Amino acid sequence: MLTHEFPPIIGGIGTYAKELATAASELGHSVTVYAPSYHQSCGEDDGYPFEVRRFQGSVYHPLRLPALIHRTRKIIAGENADIVHAIDIPFAICLAYLGKRQNHPFMTSVHGAASMTIRGSSAARILGVTDAYLKAERIMANSSFTKKLLLEAFPGVTAERIVIAHLGVHPGWYKPVDAKAVIDTRHRFGIKPENKVILTVARLDRRKGHNFVFEAIERLPQEVQQNLSYVIVGEGADREYYGELKALASKCKAEVIFTGALKDDDLRAVYAGATLFCMPGDVKPPGAEGFGLAYLEAAALGIPSVAFNIAALPEIIRDGETGCLVPHNDIGALSAAIGRLLTDTDEARKLGRAAKEWAAEFTWSRCARLTYAHS
Repeated sequence: MLTHEFPPIIGGIGTYAKELATAASELGHSVTVYAPSYHQSCGEDDGYPFEVRRFQGSVYHPLRLPALIHRTRKIIAGENADIVHAIDIPFAICLAYLGKRQNHPFMTSVHGAASMTIRGSSAARILGVTDAYLKAERIMANSSFTKKLLLEAFPGVTAERIVIAHLGVHPGWYKPVDAKAVIDTRHRFGIKPENKVILTVARLDRRKGHNFVFEAIERLPQEVQQNLSYVIVGEGADREYYGELKALASKCKAEVIFTGALKDDDLRAVYAGATLFCMPGDVKPPGAEGFGLAYLEAAALGIPSVAFNIAALPEIIRDGETGCLVPHNDIGALSAAIGRLLTDTDEARKLGRAAKEWAAEFTWSRCARLTYAHS
């Protein structure tokens, strides 16, 4: 398994790589993960049920492509692997390029619209592999939406070669959170004890749609706003967007709290103290995401979600059963759905209970079985 995102880096692809490798190992596969060192000691690697081999470096940069090709060639030569799995675009490019010269079978994962940018990648164009996904033996799509995007972007890829494997929820998310931990966490972040909480857990990226939540809050009745906290968990490299969110927060009549990134225990306590999870989503370039694991993590703790009816979200949120889906960019409908769950406690709890049952159907074991069915 080849990836540029892996713990201690926190992110969707890193979580995918770690959980997939763990589940595959538990199913009896021998797994080796190659990931960057991020220029630090990674002593926790010994705690995984699979081998982790670190290479010097950090996140991928196009200028490092020649070194990455050389590294990938050495990895293939040194491993007698049944399958080589490219988790991200850079390794898919390298494996497709090496496969032009020798028979190097590989599989790759696609994670949503961002994965389609390989067609416009200057690195892929220079190497003559803008069709990299056509060269993979199997392609893992994290949703039906992602599969549809792939077939549209790469007409030469046949539907039979694409396997849909929804992501899973780690069992740890289902553990009950101690009431004291919830109270202590709210106190630590300054969340008023009496306030209801709208929660967004995501990288600070325009595709997540935090700005729409602010617009929706503005339309809520004043008495609801005055007893409301909007908690934003996550970090991001888009400083301009962060500045916009801070400006919106300064005008918001509800309490707004930015926590930054959180470790799992703190994050679970924040989830458990929320009334609803809201990450509306958007289709800004490079496009909507292909899945959305945070919705399921919230669901595992009995928290219903509100979002736009776009991309893969209908595969994750069952409208009217585990949460609410509203038309894209319809701020009025978004605000109405949020307001309903904030004021109708019984409805919010009903959706939350159903969400928890629904989340249990998404397991990493199932994802791994589908991914490595022929390995």
